[in-house]
Amino acid sequence: MKFTLNFLNTEFNRQFISCNLIYNGSDNNVYCLTDIDRKKYILRESLRIKNQEDLAFEANFSSFLSQRGIPVRLVLKSGPLSLLSFCEGENLSFEMVTPMQCFNGGKTLALFHLESQQFHQLPFPKRTLTAELERVYAVSDKLIERYSDGVAFIENVNEILSSPILKQENTCVIHNDFRIQNVLFDGDTLSAILDFDWACLGNPLKDLAHAMAEWSILDGNPICQDRFAAFLNGYKSVCSNMDYETLQFWACFGCLADAATYLVDRIDQLQPFGKIRSWMYYKYLFFKENDIKKFLK
Repeated sequence: MKFTLNFLNTEFNRQFISCNLIYNGSDNNVYCLTDIDRKKYILRESLRIKNQEDLAFEANFSSFLSQRGIPVRLVLKSGPLSLLSFCEGENLSFEMVTPMQCFNGGKTLALFHLESQQFHQLPFPKRTLTAELERVYAVSDKLIERYSDGVAFIENVNEILSSPILKQENTCVIHNDFRIQNVLFDGDTLSAILDFDWACLGNPLKDLAHAMAEWSILDGNPICQDRFAAFLNGYKSVCSNMDYETLQFWACFGCLADAATYLVDRIDQLQPFGKIRSWMYYKYLFFKENDIKKFLK
């Protein structure tokens, strides 16, 4: 065990009797703690530096959402080691998720957005929506040197960042990483939304489009149309107004931003293979070339 029980008991002023690693990631390690009364907690070890304002935002925002009935983990003590409330449910693999769970995922995301639009408490998260795409410019020479489609990749980034859709004023705090891995399910019910590390101010349709792509396309596989449509229908059961052209843009934006993160983070590790090899870039090209409405019939 990485942390001794004596250390944890002193750190959080509780009497824990067990500490078990349940998730090992690139941003966080997550542990389940049990105290002397058999009550469970979550211990999150942050592997990236978080400033005090972002930690304060997470604590305030999770409390705000919980008070309004949105299922989230409450922050009991924040810091490099954070103590969070425990939520029942399980992480599902992509293969396990059903259309009904996609429907409820979309519905919960819409309810999350309705409430987050009412959140006005400072500080807001420091992350910006376009930050990951803008990072590409710092490594543009390497992308062009290493990949035959490096120029095309940068041109796609330029096109996305110059879109007038980015200037539309429909902004609230969005999750910005609403993947299957960042929620828990109890049966068909979404029992908890996890991980606000990537939260920022942005258009809620970015959350929706990115989630629809992530919940319906497994890397290297065709789109699951029933999941794609179910997620959108769940969202529309709460928020019925939908601009499909804007949704199409945000699907492209979300996939390209993920591809940019992957490439920039690994620019000195990846070997050149002719064309860029990134599943998220393939998804971006898919949505760029296909009208999403044809997958909603």
